[in-house]
Amino acid sequence: MRGIANRVTALEALEDFLSRVPAYAAGRNYVREGYYEVSRLSPYVRRRLITEHEVVAAVLERYPFARAEKFIQEVVWRTYWKGWLERHPGIWTRCVEQEQGYRRESQVTPWGDRYRRACCGETELSFFNEWTHELLETGYLHNHVRMWFASIWIFTLKIPWQLGAMFMYRHLLDGDPASNTLSWRWVAGLQTKGKSYLARPDNIATYSGGRWRPKPGELAENTFEVQADDIGEGAVLALRNEPLPSDGYGVLTTSEDLSVECDENLAAKAQCVAVLGHVSTLGEGPRVEQFISEAHEDALKRLGDRGQGVDSSVQILEKMRRMGLSTMVVVAPCVGSDLAPVKHIMAELEAGGVQCFPYRRSWDLELHRLADRGFFPFWERVKKLISRKASPLFQKVVGD
Repeated sequence: MRGIANRVTALEALEDFLSRVPAYAAGRNYVREGYYEVSRLSPYVRRRLITEHEVVAAVLERYPFARAEKFIQEVVWRTYWKGWLERHPGIWTRCVEQEQGYRRESQVTPWGDRYRRACCGETELSFFNEWTHELLETGYLHNHVRMWFASIWIFTLKIPWQLGAMFMYRHLLDGDPASNTLSWRWVAGLQTKGKSYLARPDNIATYSGGRWRPKPGELAENTFEVQADDIGEGAVLALRNEPLPSDGYGVLTTSEDLSVECDENLAAKAQCVAVLGHVSTLGEGPRVEQFISEAHEDALKRLGDRGQGVDSSVQILEKMRRMGLSTMVVVAPCVGSDLAPVKHIMAELEAGGVQCFPYRRSWDLELHRLADRGFFPFWERVKKLISRKASPLFQKVVGD
């Protein structure tokens, strides 16, 4: 991973990549040393040290849409996955629950040993082991490798996909409940019915430049039907923000969004910003924990006297009372491990006399509600927004 988890490094990484945007479409699937063809911005976007809006706006400021379309599409994929998961939140909660059940089951099943070896990079597949060690040691895997990894996990090693999805989630610096979980479901043939992904030796050899060449018979030659899961009832999305309080207010945010001071609408009257500490309830790996910790420190440094790290409603209530504030704007996290703690804290703040206003950035508010069908209908609607040059979602904002 380039540098440490801070906004300055994130902006430098974006600036460094901008000159390579036109070549992205042709080179993005090749797994070459140094990963020069891809941006590696996703860990910063995951914690919003920079935002999707900033990335896309910077690209469109430099290039016409036609030259940058593929890269912008990939940025927007992450947004689509988040919006889709918010309509089907049970996908995430069931994946977490099922993984715990499978971990217990792995102690007594034939595939249990394969599972343990896969997690340690000790399978009979040398290339798969190399990917596992890279993931554990760096917190990164090229997106094409992630597809190969997931396919081999499911169809060659025949280990439940939920175990693989959560293993990868725990160790990726950009591990995201939406894009990671739903991508694993897509490989398994669950996200798009009847369409699964099979890793093939010739594809791996071609796109790795011959670095990895699976031998005949090492990989599954066919997929199989993975047991379907019930995606559950659709959730009702909040399609608008309530008007922000006219007087000063506090802001509560999480490790989902660590650049709230850059949201001019939100920051205008924010008197204090509480940054909720990350609680590792899912056993995130040490590199992920370190990245989140450094990102929190950077957020608090940028906030200066307005910022305070918190881990309970008690600290927030004390700060609000000292400052004479009675309203808290809560930057609402998406589906994931931060959602339940934030809901709990909001209830305690309300009980303590603080009125809470859930808040979404304009990017999320406008685009999540479009994620009601497949990606390509979603993408067509996004392209129409981009073509309307007046849309602020895709324009650089003064002060960015």
